[in-house]
Amino acid sequence: MRFLSITMLAMLLATYASSQTNFIADFDHARSLAKSESKLLFIDLYFEGCHPCEQMDRDVFPDEKVAAYLNGPFVAFKGDVFKELPAMKLARKYATSGFPTFYILSPEGHTIDIVSGYKSAEELQTWLDTALERNKNKQYLAFNTTLDNGYPEFYSNAYLKAERKISQETISTFLSSSLSPLEDEVSFAVLAAFGNTQEDHDFIFEHKEELTKKYGQEIINKKLLAIMSRYAKTHGDKDDIDGFEAKLQSYIDHISSHEKERMLPVILKTFFIQTNNPTWYFNRITQETALNPIDQINAMGEILCLKGIMDSPSMVKEVQSWLSQNLNTHPNSYFHAAMAAYYAKQNKLAQDRFREFETLTEGTHQTPINLSSINSLREAILSDSAPMELAIKPLQAHKNYSK
Repeated sequence: MRFLSITMLAMLLATYASSQTNFIADFDHARSLAKSESKLLFIDLYFEGCHPCEQMDRDVFPDEKVAAYLNGPFVAFKGDVFKELPAMKLARKYATSGFPTFYILSPEGHTIDIVSGYKSAEELQTWLDTALERNKNKQYLAFNTTLDNGYPEFYSNAYLKAERKISQETISTFLSSSLSPLEDEVSFAVLAAFGNTQEDHDFIFEHKEELTKKYGQEIINKKLLAIMSRYAKTHGDKDDIDGFEAKLQSYIDHISSHEKERMLPVILKTFFIQTNNPTWYFNRITQETALNPIDQINAMGEILCLKGIMDSPSMVKEVQSWLSQNLNTHPNSYFHAAMAAYYAKQNKLAQDRFREFETLTEGTHQTPINLSSINSLREAILSDSAPMELAIKPLQAHKNYSK
């Protein structure tokens, strides 16, 4: 009986272990193991306090199917980008700026692909499948297999010592005296991380396809997004809608429909925040076919969160009408519809919409709206006083690209 209990315990432990991704803490050991066992190396860079990193650890890596993948044809390594030297060097090599970021290397150390941000179990499995196929066909990015490439001191210090105050003159001097980023990965890394002049931006736009083919879509997309966000702020400060739209169109011409869906919400929101122009934002969001419904709904929430929005009852009415016509099963639509009805002094409708929101989020551990905003709207709707501007925090864009 005692033997049976020990056996059953061993079986239970084995089952538990198999449903957990086994991360190796030592990078050199993980790399050596991947090579000796002819497995791909999966790398997860994170930092403490990173919310999407925590989501991956809680919801995705314990998933049985994900664990089976990463414990099977892969060796998995996890490193804190602010505390562990190998992780810092990996971030330096790939000019990494957002977390979590995931890399897959071949058994010999060739870079197969890079992605960042939260990935569902299904999304991660699909990406891992693609990496296995690319490795089979020896489809690698242009990065070499070492972490130490003779980087300039200012660039190394940015990642290894968190010294990121670098003069533009230092950056430009290095880039102008170095090989082209199309030929040299060190030059490319410096350009991707710190190339912020108009000349740098023009180079990236002009050579977007070549750079993507050599260094991967993830790094180039992030750089393009950073460039466009900068343009959005610059033109937004001047309230220059025409100039912004012209620059945005030149950007859109370079990206796929999938990239548009991911990046446009961030760029449009940035311009809106600078201009505080709800009429432009409403028209732009409702007419943009590349946006998914959730991002459009969240944008309506951004308008309702604009300070002084109650002084524009016509805009509140337009937002309310649009939300009423576009209600869906996502809780955000009902939350924002309740908020719009409250501002429009339709308290009964606001209560109905809010109840639908609570029904959709009942029993869930997390809701897409922060708790203080939920409580603020609930208290306002239940009160008999006249509508007042609420302390509601705007939602983030549907896809988050920064740490």
